[in-house]
Amino acid sequence: MYLSIIIPCYNEENIIAENFKKVLGFLSKYDFDYEIIPVDDGSKDNTFSEMMKLSDTYECINPETYADNRGKGGAVKRGLEVAKGDYILFMDADLATELNAIDEFLREIQTNDMVIASRRHKKSKVPNPQGPLRRLMSNGCKYITKLIMGMPYADTQCGFKGMKKDLAKLIASKQTLNGWAFDVEYLYIAHVNNYRIKEIPIIWINDDTRQSKVSPLKSSISFFFELMKISKNKKKYIKN
Repeated sequence: MYLSIIIPCYNEENIIAENFKKVLGFLSKYDFDYEIIPVDDGSKDNTFSEMMKLSDTYECINPETYADNRGKGGAVKRGLEVAKGDYILFMDADLATELNAIDEFLREIQTNDMVIASRRHKKSKVPNPQGPLRRLMSNGCKYITKLIMGMPYADTQCGFKGMKKDLAKLIASKQTLNGWAFDVEYLYIAHVNNYRIKEIPIIWINDDTRQSKVSPLKSSISFFFELMKISKNKKKYIKN
């Protein structure tokens, strides 16, 4: 078995070294091969230099970069395109989702095609939830997503998702969005092609200092228009 872990990064020079070492320490218990693919999303700081330092020390770290800032979806797409693993997952650089979710992913991916972390799962633990306004906007996006996309998933936006290689490559080939709703596009591509999707519980640590500087209202409006684009692309998402 070969596992690929994609970590999209934008201006993360201050946390990369410590957090990547945490991931490496967690993975060291496994006896299979793995790679970590940090993707620098056109950072303005020394993120890529920090990636390269780690790559010089650890053979399993394979950095990717490009000059322009494309958005998180663009970084994940690059990772999906170059990943070699039988199983491919992506997670946030701040490790908001605790790493034991990898264990659960590896169990569930044996009988499913995609596994997604859900902060709304009844067994999930979120000790430091988002503020009232962001929770309100998040709930609104949840219901709009169900209404427009017709998908039953409780949490489409958590930054921890994994899939089998064939689905990952299909998604990369069909992806059109890099912005707020790229996660929904991934789920929708899997959904309309009848892949099996499983939501798993997690421990998720919210960090208010890392919230997007874009207002929740503005991001919700952008999210809505991206959902409309996804719904219009259904025929394009069907695999040949």
